[in-house]
Order: sequence, then C-alpha cells, then structure tokens
Amino acid sequence: LSGQPDLALRLLAEALDKGYWSHAEQMAADEDLLTLHDHPEFQRLLAICRVQHAAAQQAARPELRLRLPSASAPAPLLVAFHGNQHHAADTAPRWEPLTMLGWCVAVPQSSQMSSHHAFVWNDLDVATAETRRHAETLAAHPRVDFGRAVVAGFSMGARVALWSALQGIFPARGLILLGPWLPELPAWSELLPRLAQSRTRTYIIIGDADRSCLPHAQALATALRERSLPVELELHPGMRHRYPPDFAASRQRALDFFGSLA
Repeated sequence: LSGQPDLALRLLAEALDKGYWSHAEQMAADEDLLTLHDHPEFQRLLAICRVQHAAAQQAARPELRLRLPSASAPAPLLVAFHGNQHHAADTAPRWEPLTMLGWCVAVPQSSQMSSHHAFVWNDLDVATAETRRHAETLAAHPRVDFGRAVVAGFSMGARVALWSALQGIFPARGLILLGPWLPELPAWSELLPRLAQSRTRTYIIIGDADRSCLPHAQALATALRERSLPVELELHPGMRHRYPPDFAASRQRALDFFGSLA
C-alpha cells in the first residue's frame, strides 16, 4: 500500500522461510496485495503457501482443551468454540476463569487450517463430526455433568455453537453467542423450536459497529422472540467484531440469565 512492492515481497519470503504461511487463495484475493498479483515472485510465494498449507492440513487433528474445577464432584460444563483465524490457546483464557466458580471448561479446536496456527470452522460437516466426538468424550468424563451444559462461541464459532444445540449434540441449557455469523439462519429457523425442548436460553453479545454480524444477531433474536423462546441481546455501542472489553461482566450476565442449571 505504501508503494514498496520489493520490500513487501522480501518480507513475505522471510516469513515463509521462518515457517509462517497463509492461505494462498485468500492472499490472491486480498485487495491489499493487488499490486503484487502479476509479479512472478508473488506467484512463487503463493505456490509455497499451497504446499505448506497442504502439509499442515494433512497433519492437523481436532483438539479438545479441558480444564476442571478443584472440587471432585461432577460439575456443570461450558463449551466455548473459538472464532475463525483463532485457536484454543488464545480463546481459553476468556473462559477458564469459570473453573474457579465450579465449572468444567472445554475449548475445542478445529482441524481446519487457514494459516499458520489459525483454524476455521468453514466446513460445517467436518465441524459437526468433530463436535460429536468431543461431546462423546465429555459425556463420558466422570468429572463432567453433561446434562448441565452451556455452549458458547465467537463469530463462526457461534455458528457451530448454535448448530450443535439445534442438532442435540450438546444438551445446552444456555447459549452464549458473541458476534454470531449465521448465514444459514433462514434455513435453520424451522429448527429453532428444538431449543424449547431442551429449555435452552440464548444470550447474544454484539457491537452495533459489527456491520457483518449485527444483522444476523438481530434476526436470531427476532426469530427466537417470535417463537416465545427466551433470548437476551446485549448491544455494545461502537464495538466492532470482537469480544467486549469487560467480557467477564458480560459473561456473568449471561450466566445469570440462564439461572440455575439444576
């Protein structure tokens, strides 16, 4: 963007040499890189990215990070799905403080890779299969009270969270959806009454400057209210597509909205 294509290409090459790579097709479509598209060196770097992506994807496996409270009795479960371009390690710290309040906290990590150490949930069929396996693991854990579950997610992770509840993968008594990306919501609307069967309450957290996801959040809240399903929409003025700055307070308001999970 500053008119230094040779420097840009050198920095990209240095990053690749150090093991960093990105999704080649996303790079090719990136408007910031338009001035590089016809450069032979850029095409060479894209080819390297394709090879590295294929190798990393072949080795990738779904992961499940689980943290338990200190008490030995079975405890309620919170499952938190990371957003696209994120991973379990950078998502877990937002939720794991709940272990001090007596929760088991599980953070799945997708096997779908977008770039170096960045994971996505783009293929819903793959995400569903992985989520089912995680649910089976958690249901069999002696410290987890699987019948008292809250499912949460950010952005595309919120899409997986909602879908997992609609499919009955988790017996979600509560849903916490942050900046939810829900392009299939019109097709999923007929499934929303299933949330009544599981007594699921939904808490949505969104910024009014989140232009891409705000319409999805509002449409979901409206659809739930039309079906007399309990929902709360927490709107943050000026906030874009991110977690709220005082997320601990928002997280607690969501849990209070769900009430006792007994």
